[in-house]
Amino acid sequence: ARMNASSIVLQLLTGLASSPGAAIFVRQPDGWIAGGTATDNIDVADMPPALIAAADRGDIARQRLRVGGAPLVAVAMQLPDSRATYVEVFPLRDLDRIFRFVSLMLLGGVLASGLLGGSIGWWASRRVLRPLTELTAAAARIAHGDLSTRLPERDDKDLGPIAAAFNETAGDLQERVARDARFASDVSHELRSPVTTMAAAMEVLVRRRDE
Repeated sequence: ARMNASSIVLQLLTGLASSPGAAIFVRQPDGWIAGGTATDNIDVADMPPALIAAADRGDIARQRLRVGGAPLVAVAMQLPDSRATYVEVFPLRDLDRIFRFVSLMLLGGVLASGLLGGSIGWWASRRVLRPLTELTAAAARIAHGDLSTRLPERDDKDLGPIAAAFNETAGDLQERVARDARFASDVSHELRSPVTTMAAAMEVLVRRRDE
């Protein structure tokens, strides 16, 4: 009869297990009774003494632990109106797998967001700095003598006046250089005949220096 009672208690404890892989231990005055589906892998000796002591004081104690490398959480309490102590051990392997998967997903999301944000920032910065780059390149071409360089007209209220002012300045400079070139050409043409005459007269003077 005692064996049948123990068998019934074990079946009841197994039915009380709240999740597959859980183990249940009940301490009675004559010793511990183990039930659940994971009692082959988990023993009551694996329970921390502080956990059992806290349950004996009437507290509901909870603690994480590892048994055979597997993560577990143990909950212990004293049963009401009884001197028995109830301990249930839950496996956390599946939960840890979920947490690792979520962590990897979050890490991948952060990396993807960082790459996407960096790409958008690089594209936006190039787009914002493009007018300045064009202005610098145009000024460099003018400095190297290409006075026909102009900036494209823009509808932007901030960049449009800058481009218009640059193009106007470049046009004025090109016209001034052209006027100076024409003036130099005219002066050279006008001075060519007098200079030739003076050179011929000097040659005559040199030849007739004695006279």
